[in-house]
Amino acid sequence: MNKALARSVACAVVVAALVLAPAHAWASEWSSKKGDLMEIFYRAEVDLKKFDRKVKVRWLKGGKRLRGISGLSLAGAVVFKLDVIRMNVERILDMYPRQWLVGLHVIKDKAGVREIMRKRFRKDAGHLAFYSRGDKNIYVAANRANENIVAHEIAHAIIDQKLGSAVPSTVHEILARYVDAHLYD
Repeated sequence: MNKALARSVACAVVVAALVLAPAHAWASEWSSKKGDLMEIFYRAEVDLKKFDRKVKVRWLKGGKRLRGISGLSLAGAVVFKLDVIRMNVERILDMYPRQWLVGLHVIKDKAGVREIMRKRFRKDAGHLAFYSRGDKNIYVAANRANENIVAHEIAHAIIDQKLGSAVPSTVHEILARYVDAHLYD
């Protein structure tokens, strides 16, 4: 191999290491917990505690109280709540995606959600949460979350999974807002 080619290869390796290292470091900061239907990702347990306090699951279909949550870890209890919310959203939309896990990233606050949106999508919006069709994940601010916001974003994920990208964004939003309004009917 000649020197010019060797230098080019060495430069490419260094550049790749510099580009990939931050992504790997970012990914390694996250803890995760898988449920039956949802998987959560969070950086700090304090963010997860905030999220858990804000997101309430009052009733299941048929008026049954939520049971079985008391013996779970914090992350396990949050995933259980999210699984219940997802089942309610599926029932409301009458859409039941096959075995498909939705990832939900619990972000510290609205500014953190905004920063992710800016870095990943070059959009500057003040959302409390959003669903990314590209990576099939939900991002939500822990300190501003509630069950309706989470259900709204899960609705976007389910609609995307069942109907694909052909659904206009206006229809997506109308259906997600319908879920908001009827979460505990």
